[in-house]
Amino acid sequence: MNHTELNLSYFAQSKTSLARILFTCFFAFLIYPSFGQVSPADSIKAQVQNYSADNPELDQQLQYIRSLLPSYQNQPLGKAELIHQLALKHHNAGQLDSCKHFIDFAIDLRLKHSAKPLHLGRSLFLAGANYKLLYYYRIAENYLKDAIEVFLKGNEESRAADVHMDLARLYKREGNYEAALFNLNKARDIYEASEALFDLLISVQIEGAIYDDLDRNQLAESRYKNALRKVDLEVADKNLAEAFKAGIYNNLGLLLLKTNEYDTAEHYLKRAQNAFNIYYTFQEDAYILSQIVNVQANLAKLYNKTNAYQLALEASSHGLQVGAEAFATTQQTILAELYQHRALAFAKSNRHEEAQQAIDRAYTSLIPTFEGVLSQAILKEAPIISRLTLLGVIATHAEVLIALEKPKEALQRYEMLDFLVDQIRLNNLLQEDRHTIQKRSSIYYEAAINLAFELCQHEPEYCKNAYHFIAKNKANFLLQDIQSRSIKTYSDVPDDILIKEERLRQQILEYETSEERNQITNIDNAKHEYFEFLQQVKKDYPVYYNFKYTIDEPLDVMEVQSMLPQNTLLLDFFVGQENIFTFAISNSGYSLERAGTLHNFKKLCQELRTAIELQKKDQAYLDPAYLLYTTLLEPSLEKHSGKERLIIIQDQTLNNFAFETLLTQKTDAWLGKQNPYLLKEYAISYLYSNHFLKEKTYSNSKTAQQPYAGFGLEYDDLTLRGAKAYSKEELSEAWSERAIGQLFYTNDEILESQKIWGGQVWLNEQATRTTFFENGLDARILHFAMHGLLDENKPLNSALVFHRKDSLSEFLLKAGNLYQTSLAAELAVLSACQTAYEGANDHVYSLRSLARAFTYAGCKSLVASLWNATDKSSKEIVVDYYKQLQEGLPKDIALQRAKLKYLEETPPAFGHPFYWAPLIQTGSTKAIRSNSGLSFVWVGGVGVLAILLTIFWWRRKT
Repeated sequence: MNHTELNLSYFAQSKTSLARILFTCFFAFLIYPSFGQVSPADSIKAQVQNYSADNPELDQQLQYIRSLLPSYQNQPLGKAELIHQLALKHHNAGQLDSCKHFIDFAIDLRLKHSAKPLHLGRSLFLAGANYKLLYYYRIAENYLKDAIEVFLKGNEESRAADVHMDLARLYKREGNYEAALFNLNKARDIYEASEALFDLLISVQIEGAIYDDLDRNQLAESRYKNALRKVDLEVADKNLAEAFKAGIYNNLGLLLLKTNEYDTAEHYLKRAQNAFNIYYTFQEDAYILSQIVNVQANLAKLYNKTNAYQLALEASSHGLQVGAEAFATTQQTILAELYQHRALAFAKSNRHEEAQQAIDRAYTSLIPTFEGVLSQAILKEAPIISRLTLLGVIATHAEVLIALEKPKEALQRYEMLDFLVDQIRLNNLLQEDRHTIQKRSSIYYEAAINLAFELCQHEPEYCKNAYHFIAKNKANFLLQDIQSRSIKTYSDVPDDILIKEERLRQQILEYETSEERNQITNIDNAKHEYFEFLQQVKKDYPVYYNFKYTIDEPLDVMEVQSMLPQNTLLLDFFVGQENIFTFAISNSGYSLERAGTLHNFKKLCQELRTAIELQKKDQAYLDPAYLLYTTLLEPSLEKHSGKERLIIIQDQTLNNFAFETLLTQKTDAWLGKQNPYLLKEYAISYLYSNHFLKEKTYSNSKTAQQPYAGFGLEYDDLTLRGAKAYSKEELSEAWSERAIGQLFYTNDEILESQKIWGGQVWLNEQATRTTFFENGLDARILHFAMHGLLDENKPLNSALVFHRKDSLSEFLLKAGNLYQTSLAAELAVLSACQTAYEGANDHVYSLRSLARAFTYAGCKSLVASLWNATDKSSKEIVVDYYKQLQEGLPKDIALQRAKLKYLEETPPAFGHPFYWAPLIQTGSTKAIRSNSGLSFVWVGGVGVLAILLTIFWWRRKT
């Protein structure tokens, strides 16, 4: 279930000072009456509200407002207020399309006739709230931003603060948490200045919900509890205090339910139930009833988790009873969730027929045309009220079937769920809610993998089903973008078709992000034209259509096996909430291992990384390095012995440490170079997903024109100051210190590498961002020896630091720049800090590191760093790596040998993994044709020319 949603539209219905306080706390709709002189709009508003208080029926209220319209035909601002009130009534009733029609009309009238900022702002705010519920997030965002601007111009700061709050909610829905917190802090600054207690408390509650989404559970809990304490301190009336705390109790109960603290979760959810009941005595409103239903659904979920199935049935029954009164519209998502919890409780109680009836009711709530059989055709073509909620219903159906001892039918439900995930992604043209889709599907995939694991204990073939879900979980949007970029290589589709396709997609995007009003019709028409175009493309160019618009399934086990060398083992990981799975594949076999999640697994991984960064030589490093080896690798390596190379496909927390540093034997003391590192037994490389085993995944139309392009900087003060100003790291002060900010070995690294490969290099003041774009795009090997900057909150802003000519020059190559760039590189070496680091936030399922950005731009293979590498050790390893490549070795073996040589030859003080482990090999491991290979081509060409000249000379002589 969701957190308590802070709807913005109900404040206009408040009738008493107490209700006004409550609505300020819960809904913050920002339609306060003006103080001082009363305008005609304010008078109309009061008149409508008074009538609404006496006439609760919506039809009567709408008829009354329409009856007033003829009296204001010659008073456009009065007419605008009446139309605004019509829009508000429809919005509150859940009739969002009708609201959309009226509110756009009201805004146009107010713009044309110079309405007061208060009134124009109210309409803009309502439009934003309404479009948000319609999932037109970009249009909603623009309306809300306009509302803020208008309110601030009219010195309506408290109202602007409330809009910031709603923007925060919008960004939270999208998973844009940095923007959500930014707007929340903007609102909080205003509230603190005006001592707006209740608004401040709401902001704390929203902040807690954001941290909850981020899985920062302790922070979320502290925010919720701080809000509760503040209410107790500031609100003397106990009933009023409890009513205000209803939503906080619900969210706190959900958080504790997520962390398996069931008794405490039940305590808070029951308090939420009582508090919402108190609240309902103050204001009889359908929205409050919906929150009571929400709490009942959360209780039913909790009782199912604690095997209290009778209590789950009672909670769901009560929720359905209240829901029948609360929901008069087609918004049936909460009812569907109630039915799914009810179905599971019936199944666990061996009431099979009732379980099936309940699950059918859940389907019917979301698919009005459902007739008892769920099929791919229905998921693809039928009208569905909420696909995201339907994912949960299908997953619960699988649980029901497992409880009914029908595991194979349950697995079929998960396969249906997987198909629905594909449909959501294909239909999600502008990629809204990517975070939500990925996060939810990961939870369901874990359940599917676990079920397949149980089945494969008796029927090994089901291991292949498990691997499908493991691999599918990593099928991200990066691959789709690469496919789109390289499609011309694989089809004969004419350029004019490609141009039209891009124009139609761009048109939708422009309408979606337009500042203009009334764009919904344009968007709908544009989408219709786009999908009509796609149907024609599907008919005329099926190869192109299937490549780009059919979900490209990840490789199955047999395909992976066919691509692996004999001495290679691929390890594909899935890190779930309950278990960690390791799927091992060699060309001769495969296996699936399941380990219960280690206690504080994420913390353990972070502890290992921290121990390496701090160069620990005690149990702080030794213990986690061995424990992770025994948990993640040892069972698979024992089953597939005799391998020399590992390909590792990481997942979540595993993305951020080097497997080479794990210890294959337990040791109670630091042995220095004799430590049993995994590096000594295996050459290790990494992939983002198994798609990247396919050569065509990396293909693009660019051909390398030069063998090598190197960029190196030792840095001057001006560039270091610019990097310091841009960096958000805690150590950014160090950028101004020459001894730390300057790199003394980068130029040597580049020059020695040039001796190996030839090509061109640019050092210091020559190594500019412009030089890279002019000379680096067609190099076969790209090499950057410089500083890297990491921005975890906005990964597209992570950057390589080039020379800064002056204070106005562009000197940062950002990840975002690379998404607009096409590279010909077979190998890119990012000898800069944290270029492979994915960030600490596992909730982010997006393109996070600079290394991924280079992959997107076309690089087949990368060497990049996981932490702040030293320039001297990086130089020694990279140069020797190039020498190994010159000998024709595969890239993973070349890097292994370079690291082992460094470890053997370096003084003990520099033998810690901190120095040799940060650089990792990602992508294709195929050997690079060395300069000798190029020379062979050149010599061959000269030989052919010599033969031709000889023939010419012979003929002339004859």
